[in-house]
Order: sequence, then structure tokens, then C-alpha cells
Amino acid sequence: GVHFNQLVSTLTLTISTWSVFFIFVVADYSKKWCWPIGIVLLLLSLYSMAKCAMEEPGILPPRPKSSVIDTLPAVVRIKLNYCMTCHVVRPPRAKHCRHCNVCVRRFDHHCPWIGTCVGHRNYRSFILFIFFTAISAMFVSVASTVHSLALLGIIPFGALFVEERSFLASAYVSCFLAVWTAIIAALVGGLMCLHFYMISRGVTTNEFLKGIQSVDTRCWLSKCFITCSESLPESLLPDMSAFPSEEEITRHKELAVISFEELLKEHSAFMDSLY
Repeated sequence: GVHFNQLVSTLTLTISTWSVFFIFVVADYSKKWCWPIGIVLLLLSLYSMAKCAMEEPGILPPRPKSSVIDTLPAVVRIKLNYCMTCHVVRPPRAKHCRHCNVCVRRFDHHCPWIGTCVGHRNYRSFILFIFFTAISAMFVSVASTVHSLALLGIIPFGALFVEERSFLASAYVSCFLAVWTAIIAALVGGLMCLHFYMISRGVTTNEFLKGIQSVDTRCWLSKCFITCSESLPESLLPDMSAFPSEEEITRHKELAVISFEELLKEHSAFMDSLY
């Protein structure tokens, strides 16, 4: 993402929460099902987060400023959906992101948790990210709540846990983890439900906040199916392989210096032949 520090903060928060859960809570469970479920949910959350952050959201490549656009009235520029920063005519539903300073196709919003825009090409990955995050938070909250109740003597400790609890086990840590992940589950789960609602209405977050209605008259089930199954458009950004590497640039510089020196020698030889 453009704001890499935001992605690192989210990654650190996720790994820290899971680490506390594995060390202070899972170690006391006698059944082995808690470990694989936790590891699978952690890997799915990290994968969807990385995929959403690394996927190009649908950036419209900026263009050099044209002198023709200055001759057009402001009303015409607005109707053309022309961006005065990127100097491009944006397609419908595209918008300029003030955080990333680029125009994005089917702009949804700028996500501060992954540090990049969510647009046409990475919206599906974003939905998976918040889905797995909500499921993970609910799992950690429930497991931590049961663990804290067992440590407080409300339920028998030997029912689901080992006979002798770990020396790291603490009811305070379990209670804090249960409340912390419950808050995350409520917030992210609410966000997930809101996005499912907007998908069924066929609008983006940007359009929903502005009160723009969808022109798509198909039923909500068709809109959800299209969002989940549609083929993503190709990226308009140039392929990085089209740019020369550092080694190629250095080699071309050396060849240019050699050619220039040979040209100077030929010029000196030609001038000497005249006298």
C-alpha cells in the first residue's frame, strides 16, 4: 500500500493478538482442535490482508497536462469527469483518492488498515479480509471467554482443559482478550454486514455515503453473484518488466561513456589529419 506504516501496524496488531491467544489461552485446552482452527484462521486472515494490500486497486495512470483542457468551461470538465490532478477523463464510478493521489476505477474507499485504496480490482479481497478477521475475532473471543470462566471457577476446569493449568494462565489476560476481540468482532462484523448490504444494492461505499442510487435493476442475488464471480479488469499500469533494471542502466551508461570516448578519439584523429 501507499501508507506502508498503516499496514505494518495492522499486521503487528493481528500477530500480537494471536500470539497472546496461543500462549495464554490455547495452551490450557486439552483438546487439540483449538490449535489447527486458530492457525488456519490466522493464515487466512494474513493471506487475505496481504492480497488486498498488494493487489493493484484499479489505478488510472496519470497523464501529462494538456493545454486543450484549459480552454474548456468548468461545466464541461465536470460533465467529462475530468481529473485536474491526474489529467485523465475518468470512467463512471471512478474517483480521485486524496490519500494516494491517484484516480481509481470503481472507487470504494481508502482503507487505513491496509494503507491503500479499495477499488474494482481488490474489492473482493477486501471482503475476504474483513470476513476472516470477523470470524477470527469471534473465535478468539469465545475461546477466551470460556477459558476465563474456567479460571474463575464458574465452570469446571477439567471439562475442556488440561488437569493442571499452565503457569502462564491468567484470568485477567483471558478476560482482556475476550473483551478486546469481542469489540473487534462487533466492529468488523458490522462493517462486513454493511458491505454485504451495499453489494446487494449495487453501490460502493463512496456512492452509499453520497446517497447515489444504483442504476442496476437486477435482483440483489444477481448483484452478489456478479461481485463474487466477475472477472477482474486488467491493470492499466505498465508492467515493471518493461522498465530497465539497475544492471542494465549501469551497462548502458558504461557503453555510452565508451562510445563517447571513441567519438572523441575519432574527432581528434580527423582534426589532426587536417593539419
